[in-house]
Amino acid sequence: MMAVAAWVIYTRRLLDLINQFSQVVHSTVSIYAEIIAFPPINNQLLRKKSGEQFHSQQKEYLGTSLVH
Repeated sequence: MMAVAAWVIYTRRLLDLINQFSQVVHSTVSIYAEIIAFPPINNQLLRKKSGEQFHSQQKEYLGTSLVH
């Protein structure tokens, strides 16, 4: 009888740990999913600006190389 009680207690604690771990994983994944789905506006603006700068620099370089 004691062995069964110990096994039940052990199983409940193990299931509690698994449940806590799954909650942590779920919250972490949901946070990363939100960041990927809705990145901060500043990052989008920086990417857009850096992309525009790259294209303008590329055009300038191509323009000067064609002249020379």
